[in-house]
Amino acid sequence: MPVPPTLSVADRAFFSRHRETSDVGVLISMPRKSLISGYTVLTLSRRLEDENGSFAGVLAADIPIETLTGTFYRALNVGPKGSADLVRIDGTLLAREPVLPEQRGAPVVAKPASLMRLDEAPAGIYRGTTHVENVERITGYRLLRTFPAIVSVSIAVEDALAEWYEQVHEFAAFWSLCDRKST
Repeated sequence: MPVPPTLSVADRAFFSRHRETSDVGVLISMPRKSLISGYTVLTLSRRLEDENGSFAGVLAADIPIETLTGTFYRALNVGPKGSADLVRIDGTLLAREPVLPEQRGAPVVAKPASLMRLDEAPAGIYRGTTHVENVERITGYRLLRTFPAIVSVSIAVEDALAEWYEQVHEFAAFWSLCDRKST
């Protein structure tokens, strides 16, 4: 899609932050509607400097949230009650599968356990019950090295053990039949 010649991002928060601060690194924007495509996107940006270290502009790329949720997260196959999240370190939900559009771009209601565990380790696994859906899950999380965000992937304990429960029931039925024949 061609870019309109009058397009300016100078009014965007990411542009102002890079212009005013030289050591901010890579920023991840709040979810927003793209001026060009109309899709809900996250903007990844970093400051550009000239040879003197002065501000020379911003390099920015829009990533449609549907690309994260539709392509990447759904391919993880975390089961019917699992989830995959991308959360900024300030607690803002950026992307999630299954999608919760009403929460996108808003602070997460209860601080995710993975955020609370960052002081202990930048990556880890824990087991707990979610506040929003009341589902017991096993969650793996990692603080991204180059972006101020955390990726977490969770599988419901019920889903993780479903095949095992099925086998236990089959073995129990088999042994129950065997036990009846022997008496």
